[in-house]
Amino acid sequence: MNHSRHLWGQGRTAFGGISAAVCFQAAQNLIVDQRTPRSFHCNFIGPVTCGEPLKVTAEILRTGKNVTQIVASVLQNDRVCVMAQICFGISRGSILHKPDTTKHALTVPKKVTSYLKFQSLFLSLYNILNSRWRRAVYP
Repeated sequence: MNHSRHLWGQGRTAFGGISAAVCFQAAQNLIVDQRTPRSFHCNFIGPVTCGEPLKVTAEILRTGKNVTQIVASVLQNDRVCVMAQICFGISRGSILHKPDTTKHALTVPKKVTSYLKFQSLFLSLYNILNSRWRRAVYP
């Protein structure tokens, strides 16, 4: 997160999503088996200033037969800025069956418009994303 303020920050702090992602990755690095994320709770306690050193920690609170509980933190200047609790668990069989019916009706676009055409209208973060508009309705 020692990147330029314009890319990863807004005002005096880094985007919350990048701070939460750093916590998640630190926690996921501690998982040694096939456990997948089951819950993620994140608290943004103070600003994470872009361009300043930070420390990311993760600690396993408990590992059981099915679930691992982890707490992860982002610290800057010896102060906690972000804290997350993440639960990873194994998949288990169930007698309940609910098929996934979430589908959309969108087709692959024939022509797409890049965000870069509108870069002055968006946060600078969009300049590094490889995204395209799906429909011709712009903000």
